[in-house]
Amino acid sequence: MGVFLLWKKDLRFLNLKGILLFTLIGFSWYGAMLYKFGFEYFYKFFLYENVMRFTGHKSIHPYPFWYYLPIIAVNSALYLPLVPRMLKSWDKRLNLFLLWFLLVLIFYSLSKNKLHHYILFLYPPLAVMIARYLGKRYAYTAFPIAFLLITSLFIYAPVVESQRFVPRAAELLRGKQEKVYLYKTELPALVFYSRACIPKVDSPEDIPPGSIVVTKDKYIDELKGAKVLLGGKEFGRRFVIVER
Repeated sequence: MGVFLLWKKDLRFLNLKGILLFTLIGFSWYGAMLYKFGFEYFYKFFLYENVMRFTGHKSIHPYPFWYYLPIIAVNSALYLPLVPRMLKSWDKRLNLFLLWFLLVLIFYSLSKNKLHHYILFLYPPLAVMIARYLGKRYAYTAFPIAFLLITSLFIYAPVVESQRFVPRAAELLRGKQEKVYLYKTELPALVFYSRACIPKVDSPEDIPPGSIVVTKDKYIDELKGAKVLLGGKEFGRRFVIVER
């Protein structure tokens, strides 16, 4: 909104009371977390999870600049035929939504690490732009197809969920949190569902005897004498739980 208002030479957004209110509400959570966890939280969230991931100093999900374009195309496949009409007779009232869409897309495309859900908030402006050119006849064709696709995904979802590593791992780890370690990997979903603070280590020497270790399948050989308790896939990668 700030960029759009600057473009329109409208400086109403430079309202000190509004900025103060926005800051108090928007940053209250971060203030509470900094108060409770101090510099460790500042480093982990602001530096590691944001700055380092964006710049590529921590290369966790490295993808090319154009990574999001095919994702958006697939998610909007039913409405791609509307693009020529949009380009031919563009409605200037949609400029705000176009700017919103482009700023999100460009910003996250510049990031060295990318995941499909980072750009979720460019879909609302995209939906508005599509709706402007969506006639009833086209909608009556597209909506039933979309309904069938979404219904199919819901039917297939339990199959995928039953094969996931995290739900089964969380069930196994409950009650054993004080002896659990993550080795050379990160799995925030497991931390969330097991309701535990699981430390991450990068050396086998840092793991006490009798501990349970969560790691990727390729690191098992580094944990000599480890007994595999559970294995499974998460985000296309194979993880295991071993007892050491």
